Order: sequence, then structure tokens, then C-alpha cells
Amino acid sequence: MAATSSAAPPSRLNGKWKPNPAKSESIEPFLVEMGVSWLLRQAAKRQAPVMELTVTGTTFRQVMAGPMGKKTDNGGEFGTEIEWKTPMSTSMVTVTLTEDGDVLVSGASPNKRDPAGRMVARFSPQPDDTVAHTIEITRGDGSVLLIRRVLERVE
Repeated sequence: MAATSSAAPPSRLNGKWKPNPAKSESIEPFLVEMGVSWLLRQAAKRQAPVMELTVTGTTFRQVMAGPMGKKTDNGGEFGTEIEWKTPMSTSMVTVTLTEDGDVLVSGASPNKRDPAGRMVARFSPQPDDTVAHTIEITRGDGSVLLIRRVLERVE
């Protein structure tokens, strides 16, 4: 259930975050699902993007410096459908703030060849001042791709 606008923002999500490669699963299966070429996937694997997350009462924003200097800036009000851009595509998603302070970004699968597919990305603050970031894609055929990442604070 989404929190109301009077809920305190989960400030533990606010800040700059970078994946810890030793504690995170490879992002490559997600990039394959998005249709990213082998060459670009190799470049992406060598870089760990920095994400800046901001939660302010009724809004969420994610700014990410991605592979090869491509930057994305996404955000909007909780509970409304917003346009979400990646270096490869744009899709409509809904951003939700849960009662326990997690942020969910849900919408169509990034795989344009699978129109029945769905994706949910979850940002969950952890007691050790990390963020559990999961990406779950449920394909139209019922199979699931799940990627678990641990984000650590930068600066």
C-alpha cells in the first residue's frame, strides 16, 4: 500500500549510491533483456554507475550517470504514471512509496519484443546504511528474471 503525502520521507534512501560488485549480481542479464549490444554490455560491465536518489514527501527522483557518460534524470509524484528514460528506451512507469519506506518503480518490461512482460524495480533501505536494489522482470511466458544488487553510499 502506498504511503500518503503526510508520511515522513524515507531519508535513508536519499543520497548517492554505487553498486558493490562483490555483493551484487551481474546487471548483464538485464541489459540483454533490454536489447543492449554485446559491445555496449562489455563497456557497461566495466563501469559502476552512481545513482542519486531523492525522496521528498510525495515525489521520487533518480539521477544516474551511466555507461559512457550517458545521464538519465527520472522522477515524479508517487502513484502517478510517469515517463522513465534509460539510455536505450523510454517507458511509462508508476512509482510507489510503501509503508516500510521502499520505493517501487513498476511498468512494462524493457524488452520491447515482450509486450506482455512487466518489470518492478525496488529500492529498499537496509539497517547497515546500504540499499537493496532488486530488478524483477516477469516475462509474458511466465518466466522471471531477478537481479539483486547492494548499493553503497558514495561521498
